[in-house]
Amino acid sequence: MAEQPAIIAEGLGKRFGRLQALAGVDLRVRAGAVVAVLGPNGAGKTTMVRILCTLLRPDSGRAAVAGLDGPGEPGDDRAAVRAGPRRGAPAGR
Repeated sequence: MAEQPAIIAEGLGKRFGRLQALAGVDLRVRAGAVVAVLGPNGAGKTTMVRILCTLLRPDSGRAAVAGLDGPGEPGDDRAAVRAGPRRGAPAGR
């Protein structure tokens, strides 16, 4: 039997006024994996992470962390997620 993914995002969408920050994001992450979310400024990286940490509600789609749907159980999801911003540029850049 296949192991349940630690993170599932299906069709995530989020708008801020007229700005479409996320549109149909799908993601599956296996337990124990380390994930980097890369992209240009304004691509929706922070918005996606905030949804996964239950700091924002998606306008569409669903997100689950450790088997828990985010918006319904924020305390449980936050305990299961560790997210940290990148600080500064890598050495030599």
